[in-house]
Amino acid sequence: MVGFSLNGSAQINRTVNTKVADALSQVPTRDENRLNALMSEVVDLKEEGLALIAAKVVPPGTGDDVAPRFILASLSKYVSGFGRDAEKQLVEKFLLKVMQEASDKDVKAFYLSQIYFVATDQSVASLAALLTDEKLVDAAVKDLLALDTPASKEALLKALPGSKGIAELALAKAAGEAGLQQAVPELTKKLNGADVKAQKVMLWSLAQLATREAGVVLTDRATKAKFAYEPTNAVFDWVAYAEKLASKGDLAGSDKVIGALLINCKEANQLQYRAAALAVKVKFWGSETLPLLLKEVDNPDKAYRAGVLNLAAKMKDVAAVRQWENLSKKVTGERRAEVVSMLGRMACSGKLDYFTAMMSDPSERVRVEAINALAGIPDEQAVKSLEDHLLLGQDAVETANA
Repeated sequence: MVGFSLNGSAQINRTVNTKVADALSQVPTRDENRLNALMSEVVDLKEEGLALIAAKVVPPGTGDDVAPRFILASLSKYVSGFGRDAEKQLVEKFLLKVMQEASDKDVKAFYLSQIYFVATDQSVASLAALLTDEKLVDAAVKDLLALDTPASKEALLKALPGSKGIAELALAKAAGEAGLQQAVPELTKKLNGADVKAQKVMLWSLAQLATREAGVVLTDRATKAKFAYEPTNAVFDWVAYAEKLASKGDLAGSDKVIGALLINCKEANQLQYRAAALAVKVKFWGSETLPLLLKEVDNPDKAYRAGVLNLAAKMKDVAAVRQWENLSKKVTGERRAEVVSMLGRMACSGKLDYFTAMMSDPSERVRVEAINALAGIPDEQAVKSLEDHLLLGQDAVETANA
């Protein structure tokens, strides 16, 4: 009886070994149907077979482990599919085990990248234990963020106060990504003693969290920076704070910040923030912003005007187009050309007469922009206008190339 039992055990072991070897021989593969069928077979090998595969994963540069890595990476994605909860639980438990047992951190990082697809609250304790490890903290944070449960968020929150270096950067950023508003006091506290790189991350997170307390900090930082660029780029985060407020429905709060930005950002070295504030305004207020954009075209900075007109091009309703057309007739030279160019990019087929008239403008650049606009309108009348202009002998090269 004993001999029979041993022979049976040996036969079972040979069967598992054979199945593992067979699976490894079939990868890598791009055949999705075959791969799914293979993953179904692999998951049936249970922990014993998976352990044989994992045993072949080695540190980078020490051997060829493409096949076992391919199988484990494919398996984690396969079991994360709908209706495979039991298989997913098995694989999660297995990956946690081999990750903890691995001595090489690159191998641990590989397993963490697979836990990402199968993690449940069962993984939280193991992942939380890695939040002080500078080599593995980024992967652990990524897994916890993907999990997105109260337990995973609590783990991130608890790890933030004592964090330093790379871990501090990862956790500070995670606070903003996970919407951990409870982290605002700790981020504010850490901000004062942090280096520039850490301050940038913390200010970004404060902007994403967009609490009243975060707004006080960001306003103070932007004011101290005199609303201009400095290494932490605090003014940009103040703009991001305004955008976040608007996205949360606090239009009044957002408008207050945008108003302050427009009042304080008028010099050449501040126009990037003024343009960003206008972009937020256009995004959430739409055509209500048109009167402001029409005034901004008076700015002497050409690059800034281009940004304003790019925002204006998003407003394609008839009333907005008409107002830009009227403005173009009041300005001259370069500014008129810029507005004509913007209207041309909008392919306003109903403005054939307008563009045709602009081909008679004294400014060559205005005429060229009108020619380009007509060339972009798929209409026989546009073609005829260009042909007529070509017959006049003016702007011949531009018209012929249009």
